[in-house]
Amino acid sequence: MMNSFYNKRLLHISAILGGMLLATPAMAYCPNGSESGGQCWAPIGPQGRMVVIGPAQPNNSYRNQITVVVSQVPPPDPQIKCKAPVNGTQQCTKYYDYDLKKVEQTYTALLSGGLIGEVSHYYPNGKLKSVMNFNKQGRLQGKSTLYWENGQLQSVMNYNAQEKLDGKITHYWENGKLKAAIDYKNGLADGFSHEYDQSGKLIAIWQFERDREVHLQEMNGNVKHGTEMFFRLNKDRKNEGYHGIEWNNGKKVREERLE
Repeated sequence: MMNSFYNKRLLHISAILGGMLLATPAMAYCPNGSESGGQCWAPIGPQGRMVVIGPAQPNNSYRNQITVVVSQVPPPDPQIKCKAPVNGTQQCTKYYDYDLKKVEQTYTALLSGGLIGEVSHYYPNGKLKSVMNFNKQGRLQGKSTLYWENGQLQSVMNYNAQEKLDGKITHYWENGKLKAAIDYKNGLADGFSHEYDQSGKLIAIWQFERDREVHLQEMNGNVKHGTEMFFRLNKDRKNEGYHGIEWNNGKKVREERLE
């Protein structure tokens, strides 16, 4: 995603971090200039991965005490290959290896910053890991799908325009069986959550109101079995169980209620 900025300045810097002076100069990259107030990047670790180090400040200084010394042109990331920009976007592929054989991620970047459209991640074995969707403003929106490394579906989620979970969210066991189906509204669990064991048998039903538990029913398939609990807010506005019932394969065996 740094490809479009290769003609910008790369600055050698010396840094004082945690009270220790770094003997080896680091390299900072400020796309909008060293005194612009815009973000600057520096390579971290043996791979030289570029990370944000803070905004450029007037007088060639940074809030984290990094000081500009000289300037150069940044080298491209050898593990990212991008096509020529088109209409303010750029299609890119990131690889696990320098031989460019194992694809890690494919995406379309906005030259103004952020992502747009479908973004796909892959496991090192080449199998699909996740697919996410971003809107024209670069925000996560729409369907996101996760996969286990064996290729089985792991999760299906939907995000609204505010990047919050919305609608029915489903999770799956690694064997492909349904693990849970949960209702969400604007980022909060609201509705029902059905939970299943690895054989696909229903084991619990939860009911939520704006992320607060209001009812739990443990199940043995389609039969009530185990604990049933009703919840309420106490005087301290904390959620508590106030009415409990024990079931044994559909038969009520005990019941307690708090006044």
